[in-house]
Amino acid sequence: MPTPKEERRSYIIPKPGAPSSKGMGSLISETAKKTIKKYAEENVIFSWQFFDRGHEYFNCGNADQGWLLNCLDTMKKVSGMKVVEFKVHHQKPLRVHPHDWNVVSAKFPLNEELFKQIEHDAYQFAISTARGRVHGFLIDNVFYIVWLDPDHNLYPSKKHGGIVKCDPPDDCYDCYSAELLALEEEREEIYSEIDRYALELELRMNKNDFY
Repeated sequence: MPTPKEERRSYIIPKPGAPSSKGMGSLISETAKKTIKKYAEENVIFSWQFFDRGHEYFNCGNADQGWLLNCLDTMKKVSGMKVVEFKVHHQKPLRVHPHDWNVVSAKFPLNEELFKQIEHDAYQFAISTARGRVHGFLIDNVFYIVWLDPDHNLYPSKKHGGIVKCDPPDDCYDCYSAELLALEEEREEIYSEIDRYALELELRMNKNDFY
């Protein structure tokens, strides 16, 4: 006959033990492992879907040809990097950093719902020393460019002259139209000069005929 102590033990719920690894596979499935490995190995690619050149701080009005070429060269370099490499590249020349939304001069022109989804995945990287930055956000391995910032306007400082405002650059049509107008004005001036010389010549000839 069991003792009272043994009877009490029979009603105690046993404590759960640590799962035994014997006969069990990895807690992470092979599919999940492949997905993680693939993500870590994927290179950064760029998207211009959310690019904004309409903001007065980021209209690239001061960006010359050299800056734009430097920007393209830097983006090409980033495109050769894995996502995990890019995120931790805090040193020069890229100096990749997440955004501190408490000290910026402006926030991405996204609707509130989308902004909340990406606000902790927003990054910036440098073009080169004191040459401005590219701002955007990462979803998986896609870096969505929002602003090109040659004047450091998102994080203005006295070192870079504070916020720099400038007129947006003209597009090609406007440039060619202005050039055509200037040429037409020059042509009219030349025609006026020709008419003036022709009139002077005619007056001189008439004067000679008179004498």
